[in-house]
Amino acid sequence: MSENADITITKNQTLELTYHIENTTKNNLPKSNEIEFVENENYNEIPDDELKYSNNLLWTPDTEGTYKLKIGNKELSIQVTDIPESVVTHYIFIERSDDTIVDNAGDNDATSVGTTNVSNSWLEGWVEEGDGTDDRIDTWTWDPITTDLTGTWGIAFTIQTTDSGSIFGIEDNTPNYSFNCFTDGGFDSSTGDGLGLIIRDGTGGSSYTSLETDADIRDGSKYRCVINKESEGSDADDFALYLNTNEDTVYNRSSWNGSDGQLTRPIPLLARDNENTIVDHLDAIIDDFQLNSEPYTSDEIQNDYDSQPWS
Repeated sequence: MSENADITITKNQTLELTYHIENTTKNNLPKSNEIEFVENENYNEIPDDELKYSNNLLWTPDTEGTYKLKIGNKELSIQVTDIPESVVTHYIFIERSDDTIVDNAGDNDATSVGTTNVSNSWLEGWVEEGDGTDDRIDTWTWDPITTDLTGTWGIAFTIQTTDSGSIFGIEDNTPNYSFNCFTDGGFDSSTGDGLGLIIRDGTGGSSYTSLETDADIRDGSKYRCVINKESEGSDADDFALYLNTNEDTVYNRSSWNGSDGQLTRPIPLLARDNENTIVDHLDAIIDDFQLNSEPYTSDEIQNDYDSQPWS
C-alpha cells in the first residue's frame, strides 16, 4: 500500500481524469508528449498505448502497483490494487450524484435508500453511511453465493460502528429460512459477542448454523471483515471469520441441513429484510464490499487488508 497515493483504484477499473490548464484553449490542450509519466525506483511507467488523450484522460490498468502521472507542473501518484478475478460484485462506494452505487466487478449495481455518501480516508475516499433508523442499500443478486450456500465462497467488507444490527440479511418465517450477518453475534453469551453469521434453511427453525467472532466489533474502529466458506458442506466448521486478517471464529451451532432456502429477494446492506419488511437498520459506515465466488486465500486476505488506506 502507498500511504501517500493521491488516487487509489482497483485493477481493471477505468480511471477518468478531467484536466484544465489555464491560459489555453480547447484546441490547445496538451498532446501526449506533453503528458509525462515519471519512472523511478518507486514508480512504474504507464505505457502510452494504454491511454486515450483528450481533455479527459482514461486509463484502465491491468497490473497492480504505484504509478506517477505528471500533467504540466502537477503530479499525481496512483495506487492500483488487486482483487481476485473470482470477485463477482465489488462496491467501492465512489462519489455519486444519484442513488446508484456502481458495481466495479460486474453488473450488480446497488441502490442507496437513504444512505449518505461520505468523504473520508477510505479505499476510494468515499463510503456509505446508514443512520440506523431507515437507511439501507438494496443489492439485487448474490449469485453464485446464494444459489449454492453449501459450496465455497467469500464475502469481504469494511465496517465501522458502535451499533447493534444487521450488516446484511434476509429471512422468512414461512418457510423458515435466513441468511443474516450481525454486528452482535451474541448467540451464546459464554462464547463470542462479535461479528455473527446465521444460516437457516427452509426445513424448520431448529436446522441452522451459527458462528461469530470472539472480538466485539462495536467499538468505533474500522474492521476489515472476511466471511469465508472454505469447504463444501453445511457445518459451521466449513466457515471461517477474519477480522483485520486474523481468524477469530467461534462455532456455536451446526445442524443446518444444507438447503439453500429461498434466497430469491434482494438482500439489503445495513439492514435485514424480514418477510418484505426492512428491520434491524444499522448505524454504521460500510466500504469496499466484495462478493467472491471462491473463498479468499491467506495471501488475498492479507493483500486486501494492505490495500486499505487506513490499515
